[in-house]
This record gives sequence, C-alpha cells and structure tokens, in this order.
Amino acid sequence: MTMAGNQDNGAGRTAVTSKSRNGPSVNGGKEREGKAINGVGHHKKVESDEGEFDPSAPPPFRIAEIRAAIPSHCWVKDPWRSLSYVVRDVAVVFGLAAAAIYFDSWVVWPFYWAAQGTMFWALFVLGHDWYSN
Repeated sequence: MTMAGNQDNGAGRTAVTSKSRNGPSVNGGKEREGKAINGVGHHKKVESDEGEFDPSAPPPFRIAEIRAAIPSHCWVKDPWRSLSYVVRDVAVVFGLAAAAIYFDSWVVWPFYWAAQGTMFWALFVLGHDWYSN
C-alpha cells in the first residue's frame, strides 16, 4: 500500500514523497532524517528496517578501499605472462578443432560449438580491449 503526500522543502518548491512497504520511496527514503540509507550516510552503525533496499544509494565502501584490499603484486603488469595466456587460448582453439575433427560425431559438435564460441569470444574481447586502449 502506498501513501503519497506533498511536502514544502523550504525553497518554495514542493517535493512529492511516497512511503511504501514494498519498495523504496520516490525520494530515496530521505524523508527519515537522521537514519542511514542502506547503512550509508552515517559513521555510526544504524539498524535499518528489514526489506528496505535502495539500488540508487551509494555502496558502503569506496573504490580506494577495494584497490587497497588487492595485493600489490596483482597490479604489476607482466607482458610475458599476458602473452602466455594468449598463446594458451590459441592452443585451446586448435585443440578443440582437432578434437572435434577426430571424434566427428553429431553428439560432439554442439559441445564443440559452445566451447569454441567461448574461446573465440575471449579472443574477441582481447582484441577489442587492445584496440580501444
């Protein structure tokens, strides 16, 4: 059940608010001043009502925290290691083709198509990312 109402925000404008038990409100649930939305907005822990989720609210972490959690050796670029993955992917493409030709059965071909499609998709992504950088 939804209840809607108009509130004057003090700047001469009227904001429409909506409170719903089945989802977030129109203004992101900000009509409840003093409470954090999705655990975000205050440094102290605030118990939130169960069932409330606002997908437009910022996450409770920052990108810097994510980067800090990744070990430093993961940020080191190694072109030889990267090239070894390309060689491995091309070898898998040729290996799948050889296996499909060897078995040459109607049962094998659908699996070949799915596996080979995945490998060619991976090579496409590699080329696409290389070109866009």
